Amino acid sequence: MAHMTGVMTRSLAAVATLALTLAPSAGGPVTAGANPAEGDAGYSKTQNVMSLANSDGVPGRLYVTNQFTVSRGGDIVDYVAGNSGDGSMLAAEYKAVETGKTTQDRVKAGRRVLPWSVSIAYGLNGPQVKPSQIAGASGLVDIRITVEPNAAVSNGYAENSIPVVAFTVPSSVSDDITVGDGMTLTTQGSDMLVSGVGEPGKRTVFDCYMNAKNFSMSQLAFVTVQADDTASFVDEVTAVSDRADALVNTLVVTGSASDRKLIEQLTSMRDREQKLGEKAIKEKTAAHKAAFSSYMAHYVGSYTTHLSGSIGSSTQMQALIGTAGELTGDTPMAQAVTDLANAVNAVSAAHEHDGAVHAIDDLIQRIRQRGTSGLADEISQIMAQESTEGATAYKAGQSQLSNAMIPYSMAYTDVYTKHLSELTGGTSAGAARYQPQAIDAANEEFSTSADLQDDNQKVQSAMDALAAASEHTGAANALQQISIQFADALTSTASTGDAQGGDAAADRVRYGWAGSDTTSMAAKVERKRLAAVSKQEREEAERKAQALASGKTDDDSQSGMSIGDVMGNASGLGMLGGTVKSDGKGGNKDSGDGKDGNASGSGSSSVTGTASGSKSASVPKFSPVYGIAGMNPRSPLQSTSSELIDETVAIGDVSDMLVQAAQSLAGGGSASDGGGSAAVDGKPVARLAAALRRLSCDGANAYSDHCIADGRHSYDVLSDWNRHTEDLRLLIIMPAV
Repeated sequence: MAHMTGVMTRSLAAVATLALTLAPSAGGPVTAGANPAEGDAGYSKTQNVMSLANSDGVPGRLYVTNQFTVSRGGDIVDYVAGNSGDGSMLAAEYKAVETGKTTQDRVKAGRRVLPWSVSIAYGLNGPQVKPSQIAGASGLVDIRITVEPNAAVSNGYAENSIPVVAFTVPSSVSDDITVGDGMTLTTQGSDMLVSGVGEPGKRTVFDCYMNAKNFSMSQLAFVTVQADDTASFVDEVTAVSDRADALVNTLVVTGSASDRKLIEQLTSMRDREQKLGEKAIKEKTAAHKAAFSSYMAHYVGSYTTHLSGSIGSSTQMQALIGTAGELTGDTPMAQAVTDLANAVNAVSAAHEHDGAVHAIDDLIQRIRQRGTSGLADEISQIMAQESTEGATAYKAGQSQLSNAMIPYSMAYTDVYTKHLSELTGGTSAGAARYQPQAIDAANEEFSTSADLQDDNQKVQSAMDALAAASEHTGAANALQQISIQFADALTSTASTGDAQGGDAAADRVRYGWAGSDTTSMAAKVERKRLAAVSKQEREEAERKAQALASGKTDDDSQSGMSIGDVMGNASGLGMLGGTVKSDGKGGNKDSGDGKDGNASGSGSSSVTGTASGSKSASVPKFSPVYGIAGMNPRSPLQSTSSELIDETVAIGDVSDMLVQAAQSLAGGGSASDGGGSAAVDGKPVARLAAALRRLSCDGANAYSDHCIADGRHSYDVLSDWNRHTEDLRLLIIMPAV
């Protein structure tokens, strides 16, 4: 007890001294007075600092996570943010027995200065423009990111840390991106991931150019870490990612028994979806691979039979036209095309499970943090957004796949023809005998040639885009199922409904009908319509719930596509190099621009789906009489999102991007600019290697300033008295465009 009193006395004295000698926003070390006691335990402290900045790069509220690892018994004295949020510091004593203890603090914007700063400038066809002007623009887009040490902070951290930037651009915006020194370009699903590494303690400028169509980009993540080698660099950035992803969990407030029960039910649903998804994706991916190989074999087989005279070394167009003729009628070629189209849709639909898992995860977090108040409205809003995005993105993905298959098919035919000509001596006579060898040779060249790999990558990017679109649809379907199956738990008012089986109270909350006048014609019509919708949805929900409980899914229940459907959707997915024009009989006509047609036979999530296999969830539409007499004119979608929740979710959204960026910059990824190859001046691998050599404490660096006298243990965001912080990880996130 005496020890505790002494510690607190010293701590309070230190706070008083700090208040007199240090402005709240100062970042440098305290020079007046002696440091207070920091306890007698043996331990290490790692601090994670995260913040959302505005478009000018000015950080907002700071989220600070301190991680303690104890090696020797005793007490730890650390300073945390004052409860008043005015920048004052309070002493806190931690018992060493609580090894692995993690503390959380929030500091108001502007109270503490960070050691690094980041800014971003945009150019459009030359002149610099504001972020609001670049959003949705088309033309030559220049993105210039500048990171530099903050001159107001002289604590040595910037000189001893490695800066990293990362952001994504949708492939639909541009598939032709040029990056500057220290940067690398990789694919992340349907996006292009741009990442770069800077130099410790120095100003670094990152440039990125692209010919953009309807420009947009993700949040920009700027992270700084301390590392001695490549492995520790990746580990440190991954640790930042983990903390960012877990940050939202620190805001748990709910303690309701009903909320806990709902969370348990949703957790079981999520776990089932995850297992079903893993199984479905594995099976459907294998089936798609087989269908693709079968299609190519039938394709070149048919092409070979139509060759005549001297083969030559490039595609014989007359033979290709002959192959196109086999797409009509009941032919092996037509069946192979149809099988491939169905396999594309099936493997895409399997990813709806992933979307469902993510949606349920987010919902569980929301309930843990804020209970179910206002949740029904939020679900309706998110469900509509996800459904619309899924349907729109799937059409765009079909067009992307169609456009990708055209150069792929032509390139493959050229390579196949070249090898077939070599095997046959240039004559078409008896060419069919050499078909297997020519296919093997073509496949080998496709796997080794950089030019042909680019064709492969474009097809894969299109498949990734379709999978990403399906995730949105899966999320919408999952939320729809949940809103119906757990309607009573999601609303504060329960009702037995009317004779038609509708839940009037829940419907008012879900669809925005909150008018007090229930006698008008409009209100009566809307109530009757909603009752019918509720009855239909509840019946479907019960069927889905029973199917889930028995482990059944809808993945295999979708109607298959006909050859007419295939050729009527996205120009037949670009089959046969785009030489075929179908009249669309038996399917929707579509020019391949993503404006018309539907993804027939695309499948659905196990949570719910539509019998037609459409890539949009069955989201009820508002009645055309909504908003007239008797109806409440307010918006039907009322969001109750908390600012803290929104910020922590936004911070967590960059977690996957950070991990892939670190791996790419360290040379572990397949980068289009050589980032995964040997170190070359200006390349990210070389720049990272130089930074690591500078920060290493081995060999010649052993006696450098940053390796002795705790030179690297000098920065703590919460208080300058905390001289025991051994590792600092900084993450600043700038808004998406």
